[in-house]
Amino acid sequence: MQGCDASVLLDPTSANPRPEKLAAPNNPSLRGFEVIDAAKAAIEKVCPGVVSCADIIAFAARDASYFLSNGRVDFDIPAGRLDGRVSLESRTNFLPPPTFVLSQLIDSFRVKGPQHRRHGRALRRPHRRPLPLLLFRPRPPRGAIQH
Repeated sequence: MQGCDASVLLDPTSANPRPEKLAAPNNPSLRGFEVIDAAKAAIEKVCPGVVSCADIIAFAARDASYFLSNGRVDFDIPAGRLDGRVSLESRTNFLPPPTFVLSQLIDSFRVKGPQHRRHGRALRRPHRRPLPLLLFRPRPPRGAIQH
């Protein structure tokens, strides 16, 4: 795991039969991979090679927050994350279990020491590179919520 790189989306292969996706902290707690795959396929038809899966996950989280809060949670999110190319189950040993609440998550990164602080920071802000050509906002404008 290299940060917010979507490497958890990588499927098992003969060369790597145990990716992050199958690691105990992620399986079976993470779901919806097919939704990200479908979004990536649709976006690739329009602008191939531009939008990363890592950005799609960030946009999906933003949009889910917006819709599930009935428009009360609304924020811009920068684009430009890079997709990971390596995914190893062994690199997930620092991850807390999916049952942790926020205070437990913060404490779990704090006690692991400085080498894991960068992962704790991932809870607060995204890792990104500039991508000025991308203005991706698949949700309706503010005030246009329809049920």
